[in-house]
Amino acid sequence: MYIQLGSDWVDNVLKGSWASSIFQRDDSELKLNLPGIGKENITIDQDGDIITIKVRKSQDEAKYCYTLPYGTKTVKATYKDGVLLLKFEKDESLVKKVTIE
Repeated sequence: MYIQLGSDWVDNVLKGSWASSIFQRDDSELKLNLPGIGKENITIDQDGDIITIKVRKSQDEAKYCYTLPYGTKTVKATYKDGVLLLKFEKDESLVKKVTIE
């Protein structure tokens, strides 16, 4: 997982001045608190196993890139009351047991 920084606004967004936190509870979801940001100012793109979340405020943009957990089949996003929640559904057929000999 990496965060692309580039302006004071971006630094403030990711350090908590108005975006209070970025949480990954486990391999099944990612939550970003984005108070005061309208849904229309958030875009989410998926390129292979990378999710890029762009947040616009005035003329500036913050960009957060996240590597999806292995085996992610689908990504669902919801935004309510300033909280962006991404849920990841795994393809369980990719998970295999390894036998120790």
